[in-house]
Amino acid sequence: MIDFLDYIVNHSWDILRLSTSFMVLGLGLFFLYICRVIYHATRLIKKVNSVLDNFNHYIRKPVLVLLTAHKFITKLFRIFGIGKNE
Repeated sequence: MIDFLDYIVNHSWDILRLSTSFMVLGLGLFFLYICRVIYHATRLIKKVNSVLDNFNHYIRKPVLVLLTAHKFITKLFRIFGIGKNE
């Protein structure tokens, strides 16, 4: 046990350098992983944005046109008295 402690004390600088290099390597890999996650998140956000734009163009606008036409036709029916239960 004493030999092991003597080895640790005598080579503490080398052990510290080695552990620091492993720490820097780990931080670099962690940084690369975070960059990858951010890259995939931005791609996903762009796809969702594209889907929402398609929804706006192909669904929302025609529905708004139909609602506007419905309001206009309802006003015309009121003006001419069509559709009243008399």
